[in-house]
Amino acid sequence: MKRVIYSNIVINKLQILSEYLTNAFGEKTEKRVLADILKQLDNLGFVSVGASIKEQYGVECDYYYIYIDKNYFIFVSDEEKVQIIEMFNEKEDFIYVMFGLSMRSQESVDYWGE
Repeated sequence: MKRVIYSNIVINKLQILSEYLTNAFGEKTEKRVLADILKQLDNLGFVSVGASIKEQYGVECDYYYIYIDKNYFIFVSDEEKVQIIEMFNEKEDFIYVMFGLSMRSQESVDYWGE
C-alpha cells in the first residue's frame, strides 16, 4: 500500500469546498461529498487509477488526474507514495492553469469572442 499525501494547496481547497457545500447545501451533503472524495483519493494508495496527462493531452509530465464529484485532482505516484498536488473545479481549465496551454481551438475563440 502506498501512502497518500495531500499538498497544502489541496487541503486548503478542500476546506473551501467544505465551507461552500455546507453553506449551499447543508452539512449532510457536505459530509457525504467530502467523504466520497477522500475515500476515492485514499484508494489511490491501493489501486492505480487515473489518466495520464501526458497521454491524454500530450503534455510532457509525470502527472495523472482523476475526476471526482465535479473536481479534478492532479497527482504523481511512485512506488512508495501518491502525492495529490493540485485540485481544480470542473469549470477551471487545469491544463491552461498548470502548463499555460489552451485546449480551445482558434475557431472556438473566434466564435465565442473570448
